[in-house]
Amino acid sequence: MTTQINIKNDSGQNIVGILEKKSSNGTLGEKLVIICHGSAGHKNFLFQEKLAKELSFDNFRFDFRGNGESDGILKFSNFQEDVEDIDTVVKYLEKEFGYKLYAAIGHSKGSVAILKYACYVNRNITHVINISARYNMAAGLSLVENSAFDSLKEQGYFYQNNKIRGEIIRMKVTKEDLHDFINYDMSFVHKMPDTTSVLTCHGIMDEIVSVKDAIIFANLIPNHTLKLLPGVNHNYSNKHNELIKIIINYFSNKSQSKRFNEKYLYVNSISRYIFIDGVKNFRDLGGYQCDLGSREENGIQNFIRERFIFRSGNLLSITDDGITTLRKLNVQKIFDLRSNPEVNKLGIKNIEGMTRVHAPVFNEDDYRPEALFERWKLYTRGTEGYSQAYMVILEEGKRAYYKIFKHILEYPTQPFVVHCTAGKDRTGIFAMLLLKLLGVNDDIISREYELTHVNSRVTDPKEIKLYIKLTNNYFDEEEIKETLSARYEFMTSSLQKFQNHYKSVDNYLFQCGFTKKEIEAIKYNLVMSNNIKNSKLNQNDNVIRSLL
Repeated sequence: MTTQINIKNDSGQNIVGILEKKSSNGTLGEKLVIICHGSAGHKNFLFQEKLAKELSFDNFRFDFRGNGESDGILKFSNFQEDVEDIDTVVKYLEKEFGYKLYAAIGHSKGSVAILKYACYVNRNITHVINISARYNMAAGLSLVENSAFDSLKEQGYFYQNNKIRGEIIRMKVTKEDLHDFINYDMSFVHKMPDTTSVLTCHGIMDEIVSVKDAIIFANLIPNHTLKLLPGVNHNYSNKHNELIKIIINYFSNKSQSKRFNEKYLYVNSISRYIFIDGVKNFRDLGGYQCDLGSREENGIQNFIRERFIFRSGNLLSITDDGITTLRKLNVQKIFDLRSNPEVNKLGIKNIEGMTRVHAPVFNEDDYRPEALFERWKLYTRGTEGYSQAYMVILEEGKRAYYKIFKHILEYPTQPFVVHCTAGKDRTGIFAMLLLKLLGVNDDIISREYELTHVNSRVTDPKEIKLYIKLTNNYFDEEEIKETLSARYEFMTSSLQKFQNHYKSVDNYLFQCGFTKKEIEAIKYNLVMSNNIKNSKLNQNDNVIRSLL
């Protein structure tokens, strides 16, 4: 569904855009992508309309002030006004529709504005797509004709002709405009949050912006992917489909999962996954960047402490070698989220020197056969069923999760393990609460949850048959596979339900019985700071100088 929307900016000008809605569902909490055109362009310029149609997310493309159908005067170097227009559009769509900004896509000058917005607005955008943006602004002087310089000397300005929709649009460029343009410092991109994944696309035959600029972005931006397109110019002439295919693939779940695994495989150069012989799905929950409400100053970033909190499947089959590894990790406590009937049926594993804390999420009535099957049925109903099941876990598990957060409050120097049976649902909800409490963005939380599916999913036919037998043949093979899966969208849907119901993890923990002061102390005990200063910029300084 396509809808034109007019939005007033702070100057009282109408910003005109088009909302592409992909489903008939409501927009509250839904992901939103914005698409920004380049210099003297418009919302349907080049590939943008086709891209908007092919994206799977709701998206909004618009005309910056002075461009297309929007009010205002076409300007040459009004980068800050472009940033303000982006902010106006996003705030309007969030307030009026309830969207959550997920990604921003920009071409050329529009991408410059998006990069600035992502670095300086107090939010972490999950994705930024930078298409052919300029880094070295002074290099743009080479595109100015000699006659324009003559005009600047004589009258203090010149006119730049731009062909838009077959018409020539004149843009006045003053000495001040040119000065502002060539002195616009793009080095701010090294401040891009590590949690923002940036894709830079650039044509090798770009006649407007050197391909070297794309390489500089790749060196400066912490979380970056570079795609150089052979035989492609600045406007991607006859190559729109190729560009769109790259962007669509970048957003694919397979591609995102692969990038997440590669990026977060290590925590400060040590492996997130730890081989504990006889235990499945054992990993460290530390190392993720936190956002505790204000943008970090002076290069200080906050991260969750590593080698403090581990999650896993049950420990029943742990070997002596596995126990030795747990001791090397200095594990002091093991929180077992399984219910009494599970423990009675499957047993426990007591490990000398480690305290087992039984913290069942469900009571015994919840494990009556009829109650158990009702809950399991939810797991066969896809995304909606999973999110319903997880809301039940959140409500039933308050006493269990209280015990774990109480440990964090009182024993911040004692590492611990949290597990249930498979280490997927009850343990996964604890991990969600922990990460969200510290401001880790929802996309990373959902990807962390998905690691269970990627690395520990059940594929052995014998194991699947065992689960079928355990459920008295109530579920078939495909339903069993569904109940044992941990897909990204299960957690994103659950996070949305959590936000709508509990509003925040602080509020949830308050309901569990913690005071505001205790909740702040829990956060303090979980976080470490890392003084990154301008290390990324300094590391790449020589590379950038050689390119410029």
